[in-house]
Amino acid sequence: MIITDRRSGAEFAGRLLRCSTEEAFVNSEDVPEIDGFYYCQPVRGGGQIIIGRDGSVMFGISSLTFEEMVTLFAGGARTDLEEFDLDT
Repeated sequence: MIITDRRSGAEFAGRLLRCSTEEAFVNSEDVPEIDGFYYCQPVRGGGQIIIGRDGSVMFGISSLTFEEMVTLFAGGARTDLEEFDLDT
């Protein structure tokens, strides 16, 4: 899967975070230094993910900072999509 921009990533992020595409988009930002996009749920205990343009994903718990997420993703950390229990 190729993610072309933050909006198309928001659709995928919404599925992963179980929120609407619009909510994912509003709570997102471009992360050009890792060629990806950051999405979060801005509530206590909410999840956060980084999605690369290649469709790779890294999920993070709410206690990780944005900078920690970027560093981990840049270092190769990824979350297997099977962990998200997506409907096919």
